[in-house]
Amino acid sequence: MASRETFAHLLLRDPQLLLVRSLFSSQVLGNTYLEAERLATPVINVFAYSERIDVLLTEMVTDEFAHQKNVATLFRNNSMTSHLITTYTKLIGRTYLVKVLNPVIRSLLKSLDKNYEVDPNRSKNVLPEAIDNVKELTSNFMSAILRSASSCPAPISFICQTLAKVTEERFPQSRYMAIGGFFFLRYVCPAIVTPDGYKVITAPVPPEARRALVLASKVIQKTVNERDFAENEAYMQPFNTFIQGYQHPIHEFLDQISSSTSSFVNVPIPTITHQLYIQSLQVIRDEIIKRSVKITEFLHSHNMGQSNYIISLLNQISTLPLDWFVLYDSKKTATKVQCMVLVDKLLWCGLGDGTILICDTQDPSTEPKPIQAHEFKKLVTAIICTGKHVWTASEDKAIGVFDVDTLKPVHRLTPHRGIVKTLLHVPINSNEVVWSGDTNGLIIVWHKFEQADSIDLKEPICSMCFVNLSPQEQFVWVGIFNVIFCIDFNTRQVVTNWKSHAGIVCCLLPVRGQAVSYTHLRAHETGRN
Repeated sequence: MASRETFAHLLLRDPQLLLVRSLFSSQVLGNTYLEAERLATPVINVFAYSERIDVLLTEMVTDEFAHQKNVATLFRNNSMTSHLITTYTKLIGRTYLVKVLNPVIRSLLKSLDKNYEVDPNRSKNVLPEAIDNVKELTSNFMSAILRSASSCPAPISFICQTLAKVTEERFPQSRYMAIGGFFFLRYVCPAIVTPDGYKVITAPVPPEARRALVLASKVIQKTVNERDFAENEAYMQPFNTFIQGYQHPIHEFLDQISSSTSSFVNVPIPTITHQLYIQSLQVIRDEIIKRSVKITEFLHSHNMGQSNYIISLLNQISTLPLDWFVLYDSKKTATKVQCMVLVDKLLWCGLGDGTILICDTQDPSTEPKPIQAHEFKKLVTAIICTGKHVWTASEDKAIGVFDVDTLKPVHRLTPHRGIVKTLLHVPINSNEVVWSGDTNGLIIVWHKFEQADSIDLKEPICSMCFVNLSPQEQFVWVGIFNVIFCIDFNTRQVVTNWKSHAGIVCCLLPVRGQAVSYTHLRAHETGRN
């Protein structure tokens, strides 16, 4: 077993998601609706919190298609993929549903004096205008939806893009049925039928309004499925002409929400906290342990990717730590870790709101300690440890210095006029020498918290590293856009510079007398002095 393996890593980082796919296969889970519904929530919690939801959705949708003989059944059963998608869209899609559906439903609730019942088995007095009333209500919904493509949540569009891609490969003639089956059947129509349950409205829905919403939803679903009402629902056949008239506009709408080529945009979900993430990991692990024999059989029979590796860990999975630690609690900070430094057993994490979170790496259950390091909730751009102190930089153009023992601030340095993007500790003798670089191209050399020197390179400083070849050959490498400058540490003079990359040199690391440079394009090369 890998010495630093964790259950979270095993679950999240396998590109084929074998543990998830095996757990939720019919061979392991069975076809139990309640089980699938129960497990969908913790899985979404874990993948959304870890910002791997796009991987989960892509893999599960692709897997769903691989087992379909007919696209007409896609998202129309109680498969695990259907439950995962429904759970996720409820979490991130409510704002859109409120914007689009709420005005139509409020208008309906104000017009309950109208008759909407068209089924003679439900009412002895079906009035001719009831059909017109349902058509009007359905038309109001359709108009609101069809003009809302630009407001469609990015994750919803991503799912539609994924569906369009896999449909083209397997069922090229069924593009609209696949995308529409997800968007309307699993996302929009359930919110139309139960707007109170989806919190689209706060008012209670009277029975007569609920019936009108059910009828409108039936017409919309038939339109998406490109199917007329048959003899078994003869009372709905007057809507067939209406259905045919909306098929082309729906196709145009589905093209709009599925044609974007932009990458997945993660939507933070504040309700998924650190504690809920850990609890959800525990639930999933318990289920895997309980079903380990069937999972092993499934993996043996499919023999995919890392099957053998995962099988080898199943007997030991209960001893794996859930995760090494969680870097922040999204409910408290609503932001991401931007930079970090390890000081003994404590990990100092700089966040996007100017907060430093201090996490105990040896005890993941300990609540991280927050420190408000910078003003105006400005993003923490850099953090380093010089031994006795931690230095932090921020978009507020200031540098903060903290005592590593007391965790208290001891200095606030404010000579920079640009945003301080990078900090460099130069470990020479016992002196606390730090270089700081900002977006105006200014490098300041600090000695014992006092400004000792400055260098103006006139271009934004992106990264720095110290290369110590000998007492006479000590250099600071500075990344500026796609150029690296080599500066003599002792004379502060530029020795040379060269264009190193096509992208921004965002990271420089000293390696055995040389330096490795990385860019935002993820290319890298070994530099030379």
